[in-house]
Amino acid sequence: MIKILDCTLRDGGYYNNWDFDLSLVNKYLASTSQSLIDIIEIGFRSPQTNKKFGAFYYSSDKTIRSLELSEKQTYCVMVNAKSFYGSSSLIKDLFSPRNESPLSLVRIAINFNNVTESFDIANALKSLGYDVALNLMQSHGKSDKDYFDTIDRIKKENIIDVIYFADSLGNMHPDNVSSISNIIRDVWKKDIGIHTHNNKNLALINSLSAIDNGVTYIDSTITGMGRGAGNVPTENLLLESKRLGVHLGDAKYLLPTIDDFNILKNKYKWGSSFYYHFAANHDIHPTYVQSITSDERYSQNEILSALHSLSRINSTNFSTDVLRETIYTKKVTKEGSWVATDWLKKKDVLIVGAGPSVQKYKKSILKYIKIKKPTVFFLNINNILPHSIADVVVVAHATRALFDRVNYSEFKNLFILPKSRIGSLVENKIDDDRILDYGLIIKQNYFKIKKNHCYLEWPLAAPYALAIATEACAKSISLVGFDGYPNNDKRHKEMEKVFDKYSNIENKKPVISLTPTIYNIDEKILS
Repeated sequence: MIKILDCTLRDGGYYNNWDFDLSLVNKYLASTSQSLIDIIEIGFRSPQTNKKFGAFYYSSDKTIRSLELSEKQTYCVMVNAKSFYGSSSLIKDLFSPRNESPLSLVRIAINFNNVTESFDIANALKSLGYDVALNLMQSHGKSDKDYFDTIDRIKKENIIDVIYFADSLGNMHPDNVSSISNIIRDVWKKDIGIHTHNNKNLALINSLSAIDNGVTYIDSTITGMGRGAGNVPTENLLLESKRLGVHLGDAKYLLPTIDDFNILKNKYKWGSSFYYHFAANHDIHPTYVQSITSDERYSQNEILSALHSLSRINSTNFSTDVLRETIYTKKVTKEGSWVATDWLKKKDVLIVGAGPSVQKYKKSILKYIKIKKPTVFFLNINNILPHSIADVVVVAHATRALFDRVNYSEFKNLFILPKSRIGSLVENKIDDDRILDYGLIIKQNYFKIKKNHCYLEWPLAAPYALAIATEACAKSISLVGFDGYPNNDKRHKEMEKVFDKYSNIENKKPVISLTPTIYNIDEKILS
């Protein structure tokens, strides 16, 4: 008999930032319990982040206990191994001992080639009493020897209970699944699981092939909700599993929750398509397709052209930088439509960065703004200080705009951004009359400021804001939240170069940092 693990709230969260309505979740839990779904993956368990994610990105024990749970089911969460590299002790900060938690199973997502990085995390979870599953992502295209050596290495650690292999790019076929299942079974005598994607409409048949070859843990989601083309639909898997006599559940009890998720499907439009199939055939990560096709500005030909470009490079891992270079920086004009000259004449400017010192000095910063009344620039979205104190939000980087745009409609401030670069990303998120279009042209070893555009070598908000404040004839520029990065971090070197370049331009303004910084800037720390 197999066990069905439904991971709708975790994999489906890629579409709605893991922000599911609690009444929908409780109806889902009731339906899956009645239909005898064995395991429910409530979501991710992740370290806290400044990004705006819903409760099921963190899936705390408190959140899980607030749900209408069933004694018939096992509950689990997934952790991304890369969030815990070098800090497995964080596991014990995020997890209570098993006997104090509603969870009994934790799954670790790790790329196939980095499997040894997961062992410290697994040991930390085992010490707390949890069963541990290891999800091997990017499992396609590996040789028999790769599999044998990797599974043997996991076996020797003797800490993992279930090994999953994931069809991350949705390009496996039943014969691949059969071969991989048999190689793993030759070495591994415990349970094996599979996570399929539906890029080529093969998720169900691949899951059934796995069952035929001794795989006992099968992932699925309601209506297939999941990143990109989605997964095998739980209702279809359950119907077939019962027909084959490998599961006792009854799919008819899923109908109430299927209705709810069909409403979400109409909104987010997951599922297989020509583009996902093309991506699977060319080893392109499905998140590229999801990102491009969700932008209604692009025609079919433009989408296909972008995918052809991605097919010519290594696109098996998603990178927003690669996405930006492939798609979002093609249509660039030289100038903006807004002239910044004298806009802030004789005014002081405060530029707010994202460093931890903003939280530490929050009261002092707010007091300074109240007394000194500077023009306040937020670099991108800042969730520490109130939105209302920002006069403008400065956005320069397409990648950052891509992630932040879901929150832009909450702001009533002015935005300064280069429309030719990222205007398409903020359409319908920011009213046109709140956008000041100051151009940004990328040119190596340049820091040159013009009335309606600037030349920089980085599409970064900090130098862009310095250029705007300078052309606007600000009296002075103060900074908060420019703490700095470790010396070996490339962002540290970038920012050092930013300030060095700025200090050498002809019309530079006095710059001081009001919070501690490691950069070569004068400090006047707020009390």
